[in-house]
Amino acid sequence: MEILSEKDIIIFYDEGLRYLYHSPSGLIFNISGNMFDSWVEDYSNHFIGNNHEQSDVNNLLIESIKHYQTVIEDTDSGTYKPSCLILNVSGKCNLICPYCFSQTETGFRFHSMDLKTSVDAIRYMIRCNPDASSYTIGFFGGEPLIEYKIIENIISTVTRLYPDKQFNYTITTNGTIVNRDIIRLIKQNDISLLISLDGPEPIVNKNRPYKSNSPVNTFERIMRTSKILSEANIKYSYRATIVADTGNLLSTVTFFETLCVPYYLVFCFDSTNESAKKYAQWDDSRLNNISRQIDECYNYYYKKIEAAERIWGYYFLDKLLYYSLQRRSCIPCGAGKSLISVSDTGKIFSCMNFAPIPYTEIGNIYTGLYKDKHTTFQSKKFIETKECIDCPIRYICAGGCLAERYSALKSVREPDGTTCSLNKLIVKKDLAAYQHIKNNFPDYIDKLISKYVSTKNIFK
Repeated sequence: MEILSEKDIIIFYDEGLRYLYHSPSGLIFNISGNMFDSWVEDYSNHFIGNNHEQSDVNNLLIESIKHYQTVIEDTDSGTYKPSCLILNVSGKCNLICPYCFSQTETGFRFHSMDLKTSVDAIRYMIRCNPDASSYTIGFFGGEPLIEYKIIENIISTVTRLYPDKQFNYTITTNGTIVNRDIIRLIKQNDISLLISLDGPEPIVNKNRPYKSNSPVNTFERIMRTSKILSEANIKYSYRATIVADTGNLLSTVTFFETLCVPYYLVFCFDSTNESAKKYAQWDDSRLNNISRQIDECYNYYYKKIEAAERIWGYYFLDKLLYYSLQRRSCIPCGAGKSLISVSDTGKIFSCMNFAPIPYTEIGNIYTGLYKDKHTTFQSKKFIETKECIDCPIRYICAGGCLAERYSALKSVREPDGTTCSLNKLIVKKDLAAYQHIKNNFPDYIDKLISKYVSTKNIFK
């Protein structure tokens, strides 16, 4: 008898109904009927297929799956063709965020970049991938806008050197620095802005304070910057880092929704910054706590959908789209392949998350790649990690972030179990949310897909 494998199954619940997500196909089945009870019990006890009385259930599900073509997204070309370059332009910051993965108690492990090294890094990227249709240059730090004059010189130099190339620019900023020159720089070059803002005022002032006991109110400064950007018709989005001891995630979500600005939520991960580790300790107690808080937030989104109100949490919309389109992936990102990061000395890293970690550079823009280290630290298909091969969420997280692995374990060979537990929890919450909206607000899902198909961007 052909049976469904445990590694291919995620069982989740919504409104008293039981569902099965088949990870290789992306299909979801309602398995709430009594006929499925014994089969689910067998699954829960890890002996699917031993009970031949359940053969009808297996056959029913397997035959349904066979009617669909299984297409897995595999964006890994296997070649090194960087088209996205992250420049760590600033080794300085005016804030001292305790969970920062770049800055430690002794400061940054890299310095601000000069114009020559920055332009040489861009030249290197174009030499490696001369035929790309476009290139993305991200300015990172530290706080990149401390070095906005360098950014301005980089952009003007690149525009002069490569008039026939298309460049897209992004800046990840703490949102505390703004002036007329910065506004002009952003508008003239259509730079995308991602502002780090963790939520309401008490959270921001606790998690993102100024250095040296400065009397400046971080939250008020970011709100002032946001107002200036809006008045200048500059589009931006927020990113909130959710730490492990978060007590009221719903207040953060409702705060962002009232601002009517796109925002993303990311969960704090372990890093080489020792003082930051407690912010990423997702133990059982904190997982249970965040599970309840996610439910509260998603129920809030349901009410907004029912009231025909816009949702600004784009991380949530993207998840709905992910399951709507039955997306699956074999590789988590393009780190060390389509994406690279370069520091002030010309060192090449697979991504900006590796840049603060000593001895993880994969090469130098002046001497080329280090073959062995490039192989080690570039993004990998999940099948290269034995712990991921039989994991039910392998086509969703695709093995996860290698920099997170290395920060937690000093190795990229295996995933961090704490991160895995958090990811599995979130996947079940997201699946339940998708199914709930599909059942109760099917038009919402249809409109989401329609907008994506017509524009390839649901967030415009």
